[in-house]
Amino acid sequence: MRRIFQRIQSNPAYLLLGVKDESGTLLGSLLSITCMDLIGDCRPFMVLENVIVAASSRGMGVGRAMMLHVEEIA
Repeated sequence: MRRIFQRIQSNPAYLLLGVKDESGTLLGSLLSITCMDLIGDCRPFMVLENVIVAASSRGMGVGRAMMLHVEEIA
C-alpha cells in the first residue's frame, strides 16, 4: 500500500483528497484521475473514484465540500 501511495503522490494526474475535523479524524476522502482524451477537442477529463464519507459525518456537507473542491481543480 505504501508503494502505491507513493506512486499516486508522484503522479500529477492523481488527486487524493481527505477531509479531517479539528481533532484530525478523517471524515471523507476521494481519489480523482485526470485522463487525456483523443475525441473531439482532445480535452482532458477527470474521473472520480472511491468517494467516501464516514457514516457518522454524512449530511454535514463533507461530500459537497470535496466535490466543490475537485470541481474547482477540474
